[in-house]
Amino acid sequence: MPTTPFHPATGAGGSGSPGRPVRRLCAALASLGMLCLATTGAFAADPKPSLKVRNPSPTAPAPVPNPPAPAPAPAPAPAPGQPAPAPGQPEPSPPAPPAGKAAPGARKGGGDDARNPNDHGGLGPNVRHKNAKADDGEVASEFKDGTPLAVVRAAFRCALEQDESSGFDCYMPLNVENNRNNENARTHLRRYQWAHFRKWAPTYPLAGKEFALRQTRQVPAKLEAETQEIKYFFVSRHRDNPAPVTLRRERGAWLIYANSL
Repeated sequence: MPTTPFHPATGAGGSGSPGRPVRRLCAALASLGMLCLATTGAFAADPKPSLKVRNPSPTAPAPVPNPPAPAPAPAPAPAPGQPAPAPGQPEPSPPAPPAGKAAPGARKGGGDDARNPNDHGGLGPNVRHKNAKADDGEVASEFKDGTPLAVVRAAFRCALEQDESSGFDCYMPLNVENNRNNENARTHLRRYQWAHFRKWAPTYPLAGKEFALRQTRQVPAKLEAETQEIKYFFVSRHRDNPAPVTLRRERGAWLIYANSL
């Protein structure tokens, strides 16, 4: 069989038809070259596509990692004379009020508050308040003429045995001159001292046929010839504390100077 000469450009010719394997080899090399060119171009266009980061917005603040905690408020200064508490210890509570004294803001009882003498707090006419005792002091039942107690007895007659108008006319001369020497003094005496005394007078006499009062004390303790002023304290059935009446000697006679009964 004649042999066809080999053509290098086309790969044809030569003995045993070697052109077909050569064409396959050239086709494979061409495909490999195209793959290499495509890969090289992609990396040249974007060498690091996965590392791109968008620029943050110019108006948005950058996040701060782990912001610091706010500082604790300072502890209040201790009161004068009180030691400061140790670190980590709770603040001490305010001291309790002394025995016998009410806490700040507490309402105080007793005193000359305006209480209806016919009400008795709903406890009945013979029930006394807790601060008053049935056996306080001593019984005053003798009211000798010329003594301060005789004037006290006369004042109770004015308040208990007469109406308001005639009772005041009876009560006014029993007072010192400064309590009644002009219209203003008489008006004040009637509106305050007389009105208060007339309201509470029925709560002082003790039960019994004879008029008697319960006297807790007097100042001074002993009445002397030279004594010019004396104060008596009497117990009411419906008032918390004994109330005083003060008398002064004026022109040789005992007269009422101040009456809180």
